[in-house]
Amino acid sequence: MYMTGKYYDYYYSYYVYRRRWNVYNCAGRCYCSTTYVTCSNTTCEDGEVRCPPGRNETNSTNVCIRKDSMCDGAIDCEDGTDEKNCASCAIGHWQCKNLKCIKQGLRCDGKEDCDDGSDEFYCFTYINNTILVYHNGSYENVCENNLNSEKIANHLCSTVGRSNGTFGNSIDGYGVQFTQNPTGSKMGLIPGFKANSFEKCKYMVLECSKEVCGTRKRDLFEPNVQNGHNALDGEYPWVVVLLRGSSFVCTASLISKKYVLTAAHCVDGNSYNSYYVRVGSINKGKGTLYKVTQVLVHQDYESYRYGYDIALLYVKSGITLTDDVQPICLPENPAPLERDYYITGWGQNENRERVSILQEAKTEMLEYHSCKKHYNFITEAVLCSNNKEFYQPSCYGDSGGPLQTLNDHGFWVIHGVTSFGMIGCKGDIAKPGAFSSVYHGLEWIKKYV
Repeated sequence: MYMTGKYYDYYYSYYVYRRRWNVYNCAGRCYCSTTYVTCSNTTCEDGEVRCPPGRNETNSTNVCIRKDSMCDGAIDCEDGTDEKNCASCAIGHWQCKNLKCIKQGLRCDGKEDCDDGSDEFYCFTYINNTILVYHNGSYENVCENNLNSEKIANHLCSTVGRSNGTFGNSIDGYGVQFTQNPTGSKMGLIPGFKANSFEKCKYMVLECSKEVCGTRKRDLFEPNVQNGHNALDGEYPWVVVLLRGSSFVCTASLISKKYVLTAAHCVDGNSYNSYYVRVGSINKGKGTLYKVTQVLVHQDYESYRYGYDIALLYVKSGITLTDDVQPICLPENPAPLERDYYITGWGQNENRERVSILQEAKTEMLEYHSCKKHYNFITEAVLCSNNKEFYQPSCYGDSGGPLQTLNDHGFWVIHGVTSFGMIGCKGDIAKPGAFSSVYHGLEWIKKYV
C-alpha cells in the first residue's frame, strides 16, 4: 500500500498519498517521515500556524498548517494535536464529528446537515429487545402502526448494526409515530416514512440478531485517516491476515464469526487444507490463528477483470470476538459515490517493500463509465477508486482487503474487495484501483452467512 508520494525542495508543495499537504516555505533542511514533513528553523507564512506540541513535546511544532485546518475535524498534525482542546458548541446546538455545529433540532431529522453526515448516525438504539429512536433530545419507543413488515424489521435492525428482524407483540404505551411520506421520498430515518409526534400508541417489540457488525470497541478519535499510514490497534477489527501454511497470501475481512471474505484470485485453484486466518492484531505476525475448513469461490468468477472476484473462507470452530476482533457489515445498497472510503491491507509499499503493520489509506469512488475508460473490460460488478497519483493506494498483498465506509447510521460497511490495478502498482499516468463489488455478490454471500 503506497503511503507517501513526491516531495520537492523548499518553496514547492509536498505530497503525501493523494492529498496536497499544507506545508510551505521550510527555511532549512527538510526531510519526509512516514506521514509528516518536518523542517528545521520553521517560520510559518501568513495564514498559517505551527502545530501544537504533542505527547512528550514531540517535534510536530516544526510543522506549519493553515489556520483553517485547526479544529476542522481532519488530522493535520502529528498526534492529532490540531484537533484537540477544541471548543464545544453553544447551548442548543450539536457538534458533528468534523466539529461543525448545527442546531440541536436538526439531529436525526432524516436529512444530512453535517458535512460528514454524522448528525444522522446512531439515531436508533437497541435496548431490551426493541428499537428506540432519537427524538427531541432523547431515545423513545417507536409506534408499530404502518411499520409491521419484514423489510422494515430488517432495515431497523441494520440501523443498529444487526440483522434478521422479527416483530414481537406490541405494547401499550407512548412512542414516536411514523406515517408514510406523502411525497413518496425514500429519504428519512425509515425510508418512505416521516417521523411525526410523540403520542399514545402500541409501540413495537423487535428482536434482532445478537451479532453486531461494523463497530469499534476501542475509543478512537475520528476521523483518523488524512493520508495513508499505519493503522491503530482496534481501528479495523475486521481486517485479518490470510496465510497459506505459514506464508502471507492476502488481506481479508471478517463478516461473521465463521466466515471471512477475500478475493477469489487469492485462493483460486488452491487446496483449503493449507489456509489459515490470523485475527486480532495490526501486526501481520501476531494475533490468534484459525484454520480454514472450507473455501467457497463465487460461481461467476472467471477472472479478476470481470468482477465477482470474491471468496468465502469458512472457519468451522468459529472465531472468538473481542475488542480487537469484530465483523464488518455487509451492504444493503450499492456503493454510494459521495463518501470517503478507506482501504486497508498489508500490501507492499512504493519501494516494493513488505510491511508488517496494517496500512490504511483514504480514497474516493470513481463513477463506473469513467473507470471503464481506463479498464474497458470491466463490468458493473467492479468498483474503482479515484486515484489521482502515479502510485496506487493499494498494491500486492492488499488483494482481498476491504474498501470500506461508514453507512448512513454510523456503522462500517464493506463495499469492495481489493482486486487489481496497474501492473507494478505505478506507472506514467494515474489509474484507478479496482475492487469487486460486494453488493453484486451479496445474494451469493447470504446463502452461507
